[in-house]
Amino acid sequence: MKCVLLTGYGWSWSLHGCAELMRLASVAWVQYQPPRESPDVWEHETRAASYVEPIKTVAASLQIETRCLQSANTAGFADALRDAEVTHVICLGYGEILSPETLASGPVFVNFHPSWLPEHRGHNPFASVILNGEERTGITVHRMTARIDDGDYCFREPVAVSPRETFVSLCAKMSITTREVVNAFVAGASSGTLSWKSLGDQRPYHPRHPADFFHVDLSSDSLLAIDRKVRAYGETGSISMTWQGRLVFPRGSDFFQTELPSPLQRQIDGGPLGCIVVREHHDCLVLHPVHCRHQAPTADELLWQRVLTHGFSPHALVTSSTRTR
Repeated sequence: MKCVLLTGYGWSWSLHGCAELMRLASVAWVQYQPPRESPDVWEHETRAASYVEPIKTVAASLQIETRCLQSANTAGFADALRDAEVTHVICLGYGEILSPETLASGPVFVNFHPSWLPEHRGHNPFASVILNGEERTGITVHRMTARIDDGDYCFREPVAVSPRETFVSLCAKMSITTREVVNAFVAGASSGTLSWKSLGDQRPYHPRHPADFFHVDLSSDSLLAIDRKVRAYGETGSISMTWQGRLVFPRGSDFFQTELPSPLQRQIDGGPLGCIVVREHHDCLVLHPVHCRHQAPTADELLWQRVLTHGFSPHALVTSSTRTR
């Protein structure tokens, strides 16, 4: 098997898998997309530092060429695959929808999707699983077709979802499982023993979550809804909160202080919000989504240790002195 690795927007869940693929397979080159422009400067810079740089570092250590290109949907990319006699194109955390022409360019295109397909086709299945209160997700390895996140699969490995799972903790679990699945895939592809099966039942494709998924109304949302939204989005800095129409927690904030009525305080104190810390502070109520933004680890930490398992407990008290920006 001679392959090209496409990557770029996978956050931490796919880094271990990318490193394992580069280590085990014959990789002609690694192609990644530049960090997409974002009005959130933190998001833009952190994606570049915590994802692209480690990929380049590992590739360099293995003497594998890296190419930064905005799109793989070009005639030049297809020509390069043919010239290098590539047999497989592997997508791991790649953010671009490949065109039918690209998929028909010759090699077998294989995607590692972080869900138990056909469930949660599309963007950010981690948050979808947490929002739905599901107990199982997985990593699915499938052939790519014109229908997004579809095509016969050769591996579908389950990943358990705990009742207090957060985006970061689920990414950490998925990272470890992805590395194991990459190992099995390379062995099967190299020996010609992969067995492909139909995904069966078709499910809808969800490109992105609507804006209301990222907003919490503390005066009307149920405790269960608040809890799940914070666990699904709080650690990425994507959530905002209002109280009776007043913005009390802007998107991207680390913590906020606001005066809330005592009934709501009692509700939260007695509720299941293990991911929100509530305490008194100078006659204000402080609600702090724990570990709102994970600090970008070093390349070595991110790739060669169990990523994002640094003892960050969703039940731990986090104060403003431990900001993670």
